[in-house]
Amino acid sequence: MSMTRASVAVLAGIALAGSTLMAPGVVASPVPGHAAAWGSNFDGELGDSGLTWPGDAIPGISRVPVAVDTSGVLAGRTVTGVSGGFRFSCAVADGRAYCWGTNYAGQLGNDSTTNSGVPVAVDTSGVLAGRTVSAIAAGGNHTCAVADGRAYCWGDNREGQLGNNGTTHPSLPVTVDTSGVLAGKTVTAIAAGAVHTCLLAVGQVYCWGSNHYGQLGNNSTTDSGVPVAVDSSGVLAGKAVTAIAAGDHHTCAVADGQGYCWGYNHAGQLGNRSSTNSTVPVAVDTSGVLTGKTVTAIAAGFLHTCGVVDGRAYCWGSNDYGQLGNNSPTGSIGSPVVSRMPVVVGSGVLAGKTVTEITAGGRYSCAVADGQAYCWGRNARGQLGNSSTKKSTVPVAVNTAGALHHTSVVAIAAGQHAHTLAIAVPMTSVPSPPPATTGIKVALRKRKVKITWKPLIAATSYRVRISKPGGNKFKKWQTTSTRVFKAKVRKGEKYRFQVAAVGVGGRGPVSTKRFKAK
Repeated sequence: MSMTRASVAVLAGIALAGSTLMAPGVVASPVPGHAAAWGSNFDGELGDSGLTWPGDAIPGISRVPVAVDTSGVLAGRTVTGVSGGFRFSCAVADGRAYCWGTNYAGQLGNDSTTNSGVPVAVDTSGVLAGRTVSAIAAGGNHTCAVADGRAYCWGDNREGQLGNNGTTHPSLPVTVDTSGVLAGKTVTAIAAGAVHTCLLAVGQVYCWGSNHYGQLGNNSTTDSGVPVAVDSSGVLAGKAVTAIAAGDHHTCAVADGQGYCWGYNHAGQLGNRSSTNSTVPVAVDTSGVLTGKTVTAIAAGFLHTCGVVDGRAYCWGSNDYGQLGNNSPTGSIGSPVVSRMPVVVGSGVLAGKTVTEITAGGRYSCAVADGQAYCWGRNARGQLGNSSTKKSTVPVAVNTAGALHHTSVVAIAAGQHAHTLAIAVPMTSVPSPPPATTGIKVALRKRKVKITWKPLIAATSYRVRISKPGGNKFKKWQTTSTRVFKAKVRKGEKYRFQVAAVGVGGRGPVSTKRFKAK
């Protein structure tokens, strides 16, 4: 990959990855970035001007990435931030805010309540006039942004989540109240949950909106229509917060290289070995897999949380659809498996790769590693982007044949329902396909064959096929994101197995293994 780590890091730094907020003071890269999306599109949240992906058998979804429309307000603009709400999406491009999808509460911010299947510009005739937007966060049915060091919100406000000390639902941006705890402070990051919002200012966290489970972190369960300071007398005492994330009803932060969370904890999403809600920040457990490690990013989803730790992905909380990514059982409806402390996301397609971005959505998770996107968990609407609607308990590579072809992904954002967004930049040169796969092994047990091979760092997936009995004609290629292929065979028959690694540069050489079923 010819793109330097520096340019990728700068773009990723200013891009909102799901609810994960960017580092303060980062300057946008001049590298042109465009937005892509996949998953649910029932209300136009993919922004590609249609409600279906051409040729997709399931209406209202796209199982592969599609390009967000750039024929209108985004024409010629560089996207530097994306965020997904509940059936709507937003972006920052050239210092302005744009949104698309459902708009019944005015969450698109264009002085309307009409849905839009393509991006529309957030109104700048009022409080945003002449201001430069640097970050955006899409919540349940509301949106917030940072512009010139101040916070602005619009949309649903039934629980005070707009922070303007009101409960009406403006379809135009309003200013978050600065008469109290925010007086004189410069806002650097913002995060939106289902019905609450938080921001980062001068290393401290402030929240407002619903507080039923203590998600405002101010040692109470009283809602607030204006910002309140998150308690810093306990585990956050003396620490500078560098990143924040808002889930459905819980909030998390990174401070001095460690993770902290507060709010709803029914599924263990606070990561402190408990299922008890907390109205003040608690430390994410570091007695297990996080021992001695440094947390650099955090993302809060529906009932789970994920983080980037020393270049690897870790998750905790509910695992009812495999959103923890550690290939563990998911349980049953009403009795899901949970982890109340961090677990390591499985390597597989991530083996040897460095994770730089992570996001947590509605029962699924995604990450960026070495310029490529990977997802795991629920996939009923194609939100994993791997040409499938089957859930995955381990990471799978997002399809790179369409809108992400010959691009490097620098940021990713999981929506609160079932769609995903990414920012991609063009590659200045296309890498070579992966080399031939080696280390193929065959294990036979009764009428089943299990074939494995050594994973390749350059591979995002593998194409595999096995011959029919007699070893002559092959069955058609199947795509797998793992390094294991299983099939049924007939005793005494000869077979051939072929595997080829697939990377950004295309499919690599085919390796063949012959065997006889015993």
